[in-house]
Amino acid sequence: MTTSSTYHGVFLTAGMLLTGTLNTLLTKLQDKQCVGNCDDPDPSKHERFEQPVWQTLNMFYGEMLCLACFYLFSLRNNRNTVENRDEYQPIIDEDDNEINAQVAQDVPTTDALPVAEGGPAELKPIAGWATLLMWIPAACDLLGTTLMNVGLFFTTASVYQMLRGAVVVFSGLFSVLFLGHRLERFQVISLLLVVLGVTIVGLSNVISPAPHAFASGETPESVDANAWKAVVGVTMVLGAQIFTATQFVVEEKIIHRYHLTPLRAVGLEGTFGALSVMIAIPILHLTIGRSHPGGYFDAPSGFRQIIDNPS
Repeated sequence: MTTSSTYHGVFLTAGMLLTGTLNTLLTKLQDKQCVGNCDDPDPSKHERFEQPVWQTLNMFYGEMLCLACFYLFSLRNNRNTVENRDEYQPIIDEDDNEINAQVAQDVPTTDALPVAEGGPAELKPIAGWATLLMWIPAACDLLGTTLMNVGLFFTTASVYQMLRGAVVVFSGLFSVLFLGHRLERFQVISLLLVVLGVTIVGLSNVISPAPHAFASGETPESVDANAWKAVVGVTMVLGAQIFTATQFVVEEKIIHRYHLTPLRAVGLEGTFGALSVMIAIPILHLTIGRSHPGGYFDAPSGFRQIIDNPS
């Protein structure tokens, strides 16, 4: 591995950790915004912004921007290719044909030559109906993100972020079951340590109530209710990791079959995910939202909260 590739990997890893942490903190900050009854002196009666579906749609809109960047980069590369082609005129050498013929005689077949399996040259670009395959990981992303957004309502940002580490456990299990990967002993030990850590974090969140439980106007009798909310939050965040791990496995299946750049992959998932959410919003409102006004699936209420509270 070259030094440049090492720095590139470190940069990507640091960027992933930084943006992932900021995403959690900003989402929790968004959840804590007051959007109703804000003048009431009793903080427990304040209405918070709890719209997981709209938050998921916002995420997919952001991913769609990657598709715009992909096409802009492609347009620029095509222009550079055309310009270089106009400037460079290859010199045709008649001896090339003789050399190629001699090579063909010396090496009559390439079956014995080592070929890198799964290389970009062997993979056909994803196009046509095949692009709809990206709808599968988009659906997993939709379900996983929405569940995590709901789970974040009932947990702290720190517990939420640590519970998300369980995705490596499910990813490792699914990679063995569906991708035929083989885990080394140290990887198995690492996964067991992750399971132990996630278990401790989850139990601590359930056993020990959040420190702000009584500061928000709640009574000691509400501690049990808070514990059950913590159980729901932990369960939802952990359950969401199953969908996230499924998303990773499906994505690996697709990129091993088709040539797909990261920008286009994220952009396609964002497009399909946004379409799915926009189709689901009116359906969820008609089936659930109308009978539960102000709830998670009350589309008009969520839209008004966004428009009336731009800050």
